[in-house]
Amino acid sequence: MTGSTLDAVDGLRHDLGKYISFEVRFAGPEADAETLRAALKSDLLTTRKSGEHTESAWALWARLRPASLASDPDVVAIDDALGALAQIDLEGPHGELRRAAELARAVTDATRRLSRRIHAEVDGG
Repeated sequence: MTGSTLDAVDGLRHDLGKYISFEVRFAGPEADAETLRAALKSDLLTTRKSGEHTESAWALWARLRPASLASDPDVVAIDDALGALAQIDLEGPHGELRRAAELARAVTDATRRLSRRIHAEVDGG
């Protein structure tokens, strides 16, 4: 495992994994549609903020996706979840918003698993 892959995975976990479901987490499982919609828009469309510059979850993934791990099951899971998220209308009904929140959480979980596994390989290898 190269240092650049480890750095990419660390950036991925922090910049995408942490913030793709950040506001949704605070909204809570009983959030009404408007609260959930606002949280999702923040989490998905302005996932990373640095001054005036923002990046969406999809832009972050395009920039940080580790090419050397393209066939990794967690990388594939993130690809799939982000693909499904791209199809969801954030102006849609509450059920679709809940589905989007679940998919965002799946990305968080996959980045965490990926990071733990890569760190274990580096530490154990």
